[in-house]
Amino acid sequence: MGNVLGVMTNRLTNRALFQAFETVAREEGFDDVLIFTPAGVDVKRKRVSGYTVRNGELVKKAAGYPSISYDIGYYSSPQTIAQVRKIKSTPSLPFINYGLGNKWAIHKRLAIFSRLRPHLIPTEPIRNARQVIQLLEKNGTLMLKPINGKEGKGIIRLSKVGNTYLLEKELQKVVVPSATDLSKRIRTLLHKEQYIGQKWIDIYNQDGKAYDIRSLMQKDKQGEWRLVGMAVRQGASGKVTSNLMDGGTAYPVIPYLQAQFGRKHSRHLYQRLEELSLYIPPCLEAAYRRPQADLGIDLAVDKTGHIYIIEVNIKPGKLPFRDVFAIGNREDAIRLPVQYAGYCLRSGKQGKTPKALLAAVNSVKLEDEAVPTPAISSDSLVEEEKPK
Repeated sequence: MGNVLGVMTNRLTNRALFQAFETVAREEGFDDVLIFTPAGVDVKRKRVSGYTVRNGELVKKAAGYPSISYDIGYYSSPQTIAQVRKIKSTPSLPFINYGLGNKWAIHKRLAIFSRLRPHLIPTEPIRNARQVIQLLEKNGTLMLKPINGKEGKGIIRLSKVGNTYLLEKELQKVVVPSATDLSKRIRTLLHKEQYIGQKWIDIYNQDGKAYDIRSLMQKDKQGEWRLVGMAVRQGASGKVTSNLMDGGTAYPVIPYLQAQFGRKHSRHLYQRLEELSLYIPPCLEAAYRRPQADLGIDLAVDKTGHIYIIEVNIKPGKLPFRDVFAIGNREDAIRLPVQYAGYCLRSGKQGKTPKALLAAVNSVKLEDEAVPTPAISSDSLVEEEKPK
């Protein structure tokens, strides 16, 4: 059967994408590609019911486990998520990328590393309405984010204005007259899902629009992290987030920063953004003791020029940034992960993790090892998918 690259996905509708995988995989030394969904994996029998690609068409195929697999799927149902966990805990079915858990789990792991702590936004899990009121009294403005959120959905900005409160969500602005009324609203939110609370950071540009910087990180054929590109994501007018699927726009970083901070300061900022982007992925690999193939790191620069880590995304969208990142086609977008998969097979390794980072992790005891992996990613290589 030879070396087979597995591609696990939640849907089988984009044949052009799978053809791209088949083309690139063969160019990079794989003998075949097996496309499959979590439902097609029989862990007991060590068999996979999936599809190969022949002349752009999917052809059914049942086979043993692929040599190594790349997960590009978005999974929402509890049953599928449970199956994915089972699959990814199977040693004989290795992947080049794994889940990171929810926003609070990621924050705690980033906080292990002293170099990253100054760049973390003060964050805590929200347990009750009283806690929200206290955070508002302390900070004046607070961001509430669903702990398992994606695409910027459900994010709320809360502000204390005199004796009243202002609630902003997407383009909606609601004046809440009292702490009692706000507490009722918060209890309703917490009844539906979990949230984290973050101190609000002023990341509006000179035109009053929210923006952040997405760094696309990918492993290469030597198992090393590479900064593929950085792009500014600017939010639409009136929005509290910069998500592209919510009316945002992507821009090149350097000219954008020059317009905000001037030529000299922007060059310094760009260098610091690069350094931080390259430092974060090996930290997370050390903290989770799991490999990753690609990560989307969202960074913010406040009015003083201080850089903050907003969040880290698995399976980040690439094609929405194709003009900024100089990604020509699907083959370009997936080549590095496929090359990294080949490196893992040839070397028997998944890349090097600095010993100092492992030592930092070993000195800390985390309490959230069982935090479930959220549904925070999608088939984001596909043009019509919803990127973050």
